[in-house]
Amino acid sequence: MLDSWLQKLAKLRVDRASETPAPHKPLLLLSILDQIEQGAIPSNNIRLTPELAFRFLAYWEVISSRGRSVGRVELPFFHLRNDGFLRHIAYPGFETVLESVKPTSVDSLNRVISHAEMRTNFLI
Repeated sequence: MLDSWLQKLAKLRVDRASETPAPHKPLLLLSILDQIEQGAIPSNNIRLTPELAFRFLAYWEVISSRGRSVGRVELPFFHLRNDGFLRHIAYPGFETVLESVKPTSVDSLNRVISHAEMRTNFLI
């Protein structure tokens, strides 16, 4: 099981349009794992909170000199669903909107997405 998750991490799809691969997804995963370890995220339900965004931006500040100027937490939160790490759960009545929502801002995602579920076997 650990091998399959290590393979997923190694094959994590990141934007490679510029000279350096985008660090957004790895940094968000690291931020989530940090918050889980500290007890700030007590289950596999991940919410896009100010605390999570702050942790992400703290890591972003460390690596921002490597060529990427904008650290937007909503982008990896949204796109990690395509890599099998997160599954978005819509607020009741917003299930159909979930299919068409775009990650234009944290607020736009938080209006539709209640939380994301991280696969429990990733956390073992």
